[in-house]
Amino acid sequence: MKYTERLLKNKCFQQVQREIREDEADRIYCRHELEHGLDVCRIAWIMYLEAVTSGNSAETRHTGFSGGYLKAGKTRMSDSLPDYGKKDLPDYGNEEKGCRRADCEENPDCGPEPWEEIKDRFYVTGLLHDIGRSLQYRTGEHHSAAGAALAEQILREIDYPEDRIRETADFIQDHHGRQNIYTDQNSIGYYIERADQFSRNCFCCTAADTCKWEDEERNQTIRC
Repeated sequence: MKYTERLLKNKCFQQVQREIREDEADRIYCRHELEHGLDVCRIAWIMYLEAVTSGNSAETRHTGFSGGYLKAGKTRMSDSLPDYGKKDLPDYGNEEKGCRRADCEENPDCGPEPWEEIKDRFYVTGLLHDIGRSLQYRTGEHHSAAGAALAEQILREIDYPEDRIRETADFIQDHHGRQNIYTDQNSIGYYIERADQFSRNCFCCTAADTCKWEDEERNQTIRC
């Protein structure tokens, strides 16, 4: 996951993570440092893989995901599952372009991304979703707005593809922590948003009595 590795080594990202850790050192409620970001990434990725392998997604079209296709269209996620050969590698029809579907061989640019690249997108988005917390603690600006601008800066520093920058920034801008606004099961935002909530151990939290979350908003069991 080359962009995730670049992100973790980015000086600005590292500095913000230190600030969040310091700001929340005495916080008794859920925290937002690197460990939380990684929990969200892992849970979101597990949820996505479960959706792909169960075929429980909505109708989708071929847009670049080898494990499943995002956005509305004609092909179900279950149709996009990679075939595995003796070496447990995806049986791509066009190895150079990463395309395995026969109908894409003549137009390899529309072929699906390898699994590792899809996972990279999940992790970059998950690690950055709360990046605005440090600015919120200092200026009072909501972390979603502050985080979107900061994420764009960091993503350009690591040479993240421009169209993907917009995808990540849009999610961070819309992200408010407790509101599930993404209903399309074929979007990264859908999984990151729910993983953010599912990562919270509300069922055994020692600060539950004073938490501002309503009972129906709290995660009451282990999801992944």
